Amino acid sequence: MLFDIKYWKNKTNLKEFNNIKKEVLRLVNLKKNNKKLYDFNFLYQDKQSLKKNISKVHRLFPDYDNFILIGTGGSSLGSKAILDASSKNNIIFLENIDPNYILKKVSKIKKKKHFY
Repeated sequence: MLFDIKYWKNKTNLKEFNNIKKEVLRLVNLKKNNKKLYDFNFLYQDKQSLKKNISKVHRLFPDYDNFILIGTGGSSLGSKAILDASSKNNIIFLENIDPNYILKKVSKIKKKKHFY
């Protein structure tokens, strides 16, 4: 399937697209000038939208104490990096298919309600 930029552009909020484009160009410029990219800011992540989505998920699963994410590599690394930087979270990562690893991780979890 070919990538149709016209279709994508029409389906995207143009203001958000332009903000992302401006940030990407700024980062490319920094890289070209051998500057460090310390201030990478997740391309204008909309914090209000993120909070709203987290609240929606919480309302969908109010009876669960923990969320267990099963995945390896790209399936979990991004989420894990962000959540490891935050203070406290109730998300447990199972990132290996080795039965001993899984047993060790699961045995540390208190008997609560979990969502896999």
